[in-house]
Amino acid sequence: MVTIRMILSAYSDVNAMLAAINKGHVYRFLLKPWGHTDIAQAIHQGLDYRDTMRANRRLASKLRRRNQQIEHSQEQLEAAEEQLVRAAKLATIGQITAGVMNQLERHRGDVAAIEEALTGVDVPEPIASRVSAGLASLADLFHTVDELLAFSRLQRHGLARTWFELDEVIR
Repeated sequence: MVTIRMILSAYSDVNAMLAAINKGHVYRFLLKPWGHTDIAQAIHQGLDYRDTMRANRRLASKLRRRNQQIEHSQEQLEAAEEQLVRAAKLATIGQITAGVMNQLERHRGDVAAIEEALTGVDVPEPIASRVSAGLASLADLFHTVDELLAFSRLQRHGLARTWFELDEVIR
């Protein structure tokens, strides 16, 4: 609620007027002599001022609500942006992993051929243990890259278009 305060006085002390205006939030100070038209005009101006203040408060309240809505929307946009960045990173990991996997797949047959060729062949122990360790390491590498590729595919979400009858949606 907005109250408009006016003082009608015959007292002309400037300090008293200023104190009343500042402390009491007085809109208007009218000194004697005043006429009916002066008072009526001051009241109309005060009412106009009050209406303006009410409108300003309503608009300020509306503005605060809009700002809160904008802040909420901005938070949602930032969260969506983070999700998009995460999805882009996962897609990049998937692409890189697929490239690594393609390179490794070229050599998987070679590794299998070496493994088969060494079966039953008498190879000195230091070489056999190194080849065996290398083959085990390659198998672990294939497994790790397979898991990376599977992980990057799990995070992808696809959208599909579907037609609906408007009546069904409304029901």
